[in-house]
Amino acid sequence: MIIRENDVELFKKHVLISDNFKRNLLNDVHTKSILSKDEQFLKMDESEIDVNITVFLIFANRSGSNYLAQILNSTGAFNFAGEMFNHDTVDAKIDELGLTNLGGYYDYIKSLNLNGNLCIKASIFQYLFLHFSGALDIYFPNRKLIIVQRDDKIDQSVSHWIAAQTKQWTSTQALKSDSNVEFNKNKINTMIAGSFLNEKDTRLALSILKMEYLSINYEEFTKYPEFSLRRIFDFCGIDAKTEIDHTKLTLEKQANALNRTYYDKVIEC
Repeated sequence: MIIRENDVELFKKHVLISDNFKRNLLNDVHTKSILSKDEQFLKMDESEIDVNITVFLIFANRSGSNYLAQILNSTGAFNFAGEMFNHDTVDAKIDELGLTNLGGYYDYIKSLNLNGNLCIKASIFQYLFLHFSGALDIYFPNRKLIIVQRDDKIDQSVSHWIAAQTKQWTSTQALKSDSNVEFNKNKINTMIAGSFLNEKDTRLALSILKMEYLSINYEEFTKYPEFSLRRIFDFCGIDAKTEIDHTKLTLEKQANALNRTYYDKVIEC
C-alpha cells in the first residue's frame, strides 16, 4: 500500500514545489482517514467492471467544477458521480452497501457509469493518493484528467470567503443569510495567494509525474459552454454531438451585490 513519506520524497528535490503542498500531501484529511484503516479494508482486487472513460475533474473551491460536471452530465454521454473520495462519503457508502474493502468501493463507483463513461470530482491530493496507491491503474485505466480553474483569483477567493461563512456551496442549497458575513481583506488576500500557489503546485506535480491533462477555465465554460464541451470531447476521444440539455442545468451563479462590494474592497489601494 501507499507510503506517504515516499511520495513527498518524489517532490522534495523540486524546489519549485511549495512546502505547503508537500505538507498537504501528507496531511490531507480524506486520505489520512482512509489510510488509518486496517490492511483488509485497504485491499484492492482486479476490477471486473468496464468503463470506457473516467474523467477526473481536479478542482479548487469555487472554480465552477459542479457546473462543468452538470454540463457533461446533461449531454447523456457521462454520468457525474460527484465527490466520491471524501472520507465521510467513503465511510457512509461502504457501510450502506456492506462492502469489506476499498476495492469494492472503487468498483461501486465504476458501476455508476453512463454509456460507459464516468465523471468524478477529486482534489489534487485525492488524485495523487489514487495514483500512488495503484488504484488508478487497477480501477481507472482509461482515464482523462481535467484541471478546472478560475482565472480571476480575486473573484474566486471572494466567493470562497463568502461561501465559507454562509455554508451555501451551490445555488441549490438554501441560503440562510449573508447579513452576518464579515469582510476581512487580509484573509481574502491569503486565499488569493493560496489559489495561485495551489494551481502552480498542481501543474508542477502533474508535470513531474508526466501526466497529461486538459485545462478548462470557469470564464470559458460559463460563457461558451458548447466550445468547452467540444474541447473536452476531443480530449477524451469521444465522437458525439456536443448538445447540452439546458433543462438539466439547475445550478446558477451565486455572485450578488455582496461579491461585487467585497471585490472592490479587495482591489482598493
